[in-house]
Amino acid sequence: MTTRTILVVCLAVTVFAMPAGAQVAPPRRVPGGGAPNEPGGRFRPSPALEASCVIRIDFDPATLPLNTQLVSSLIRSDPIAGQAVKETGCEGLDCILDLVPLATSGNFIASVIARAPQDKGATKDKLESFLGAVCKLLEKALIEAALTRQAQWKEGLQQLDGELARVQSRLEDLRNKQRALSAKAGRFELSGKNVPRQIALLERDKGNLENRAVVQGARLQAIQEQIAKIGTEAAEKLKDDPIAAELAKIVTVRETQLKLIVEARKQGRANEAEAGEAEAKLAEARVELARRRDEVARAAGAEFITKLNQELVNLSISAAEQKAQLELMTKSLTDLKTRDMLRLADEFQRLETEAQLAERLCADLVDKKQRSEVQFRGLRSPAVTIIGGKPAAAETK
Repeated sequence: MTTRTILVVCLAVTVFAMPAGAQVAPPRRVPGGGAPNEPGGRFRPSPALEASCVIRIDFDPATLPLNTQLVSSLIRSDPIAGQAVKETGCEGLDCILDLVPLATSGNFIASVIARAPQDKGATKDKLESFLGAVCKLLEKALIEAALTRQAQWKEGLQQLDGELARVQSRLEDLRNKQRALSAKAGRFELSGKNVPRQIALLERDKGNLENRAVVQGARLQAIQEQIAKIGTEAAEKLKDDPIAAELAKIVTVRETQLKLIVEARKQGRANEAEAGEAEAKLAEARVELARRRDEVARAAGAEFITKLNQELVNLSISAAEQKAQLELMTKSLTDLKTRDMLRLADEFQRLETEAQLAERLCADLVDKKQRSEVQFRGLRSPAVTIIGGKPAAAETK
């Protein structure tokens, strides 16, 4: 992460920054060392004291990643080595610090060695005190760095919260705009490529319906013509039928008789029974005439006319339905083309693309936030523990 890199850089910039009068040598410097006292510039080694201890650094890699180079640079830095020199009164002793790593997997374990020439006034007690101060200051520096890292982590979580809220607000705004476009579209669906597809389907269905209407119209006209033709033929046959003609004459006679009896009854010359008998005979004559006409009509195709009439009714109903459907399709096509539906559909699709990107970003941010929160709750401060070693005298050879 960026914050880890910044932390390491901040810790590393303090390397070798020592105060005046406090000399802490790099690890490769030859221990001891004195003034030249032989011809030819040869040096005579002076006796040196050495003190060492083994330290264990318990740390959280997520909070503070440590390695040998970083720890070595830290113990030689001015805030640690320089401050330890001041606190223990070791100014002018030419103290040298070495770090020998013993284990770097899991906890960091290393041997810290302090050396100083005897001729500078070094003593075991001073070196031991110096080492103890270095360890305490190292722990303090690591804790401060960890706290800074934790604060940065917490700030990062807050930034994640803010970014997540911003993206969620943007997503809601996109969905609201889509709903507004859908309201303008009315019954039409704007998602995907639905509007061009709806136009194509409506035009296809409208064409098919128009073709069916033409076919049904032709059938309707043919049935009407056939009914008229059969009706004309039946009328001609009925006109030329002698039985029907005679029955028609009987009906006429019966009607005349009934009129005469009704007039006579009004004048008192006929009774009710005679009038009833005349009406019955007229009815019988009419039934006979109707029966004969039906027989003639059947012979001329009247039953077929009945079937044609029923089909004519069905076709008329179907034609009315098709007309209504065509009107609806025409209106829908007009609405799709004149209400700028294609532009609305393009805008809806653009919003959908942005909304999908926002949804994926939200999911990523939520996942990142959850993982960061788990790690943040598990963060622990580092600790430096002296687990072994004592100062010891060693003469430089």
